[in-house]
Amino acid sequence: MSVLICDPGFTWAAGHHLSLNRALLGGFRRNGIETHLLTHRGLDAKLVSELDATPVFENHPATNHSNDPLCNWMENLFWNAEMLAKTLSRIVTGPGDVMLWHSTCHSQLLAVAKFLESLKP
Repeated sequence: MSVLICDPGFTWAAGHHLSLNRALLGGFRRNGIETHLLTHRGLDAKLVSELDATPVFENHPATNHSNDPLCNWMENLFWNAEMLAKTLSRIVTGPGDVMLWHSTCHSQLLAVAKFLESLKP
């Protein structure tokens, strides 16, 4: 079993992402649990190295893709979810692996649902 900490919003050192990821990584690793931190591709190389992170996520969960004045919120939801689901499909997981999403939003929830649906036999 391994834990995959998924944090596509982790793009820089400010805010809650850094302290929360450090705490989670430390706790799991001190207890002998194989843990991987999956972050946004734009994360600073020094932080990637320090945390032994794997930058895989291409889009930030708050990315505004649509210019539609009436339903941009809906287009952004579906676009962000689709982008994230494609990224998740490239991540290798095994039986018993746990994906931990500590700072999640609606597009991430939809993406995980799409990813899980793709795993059906």
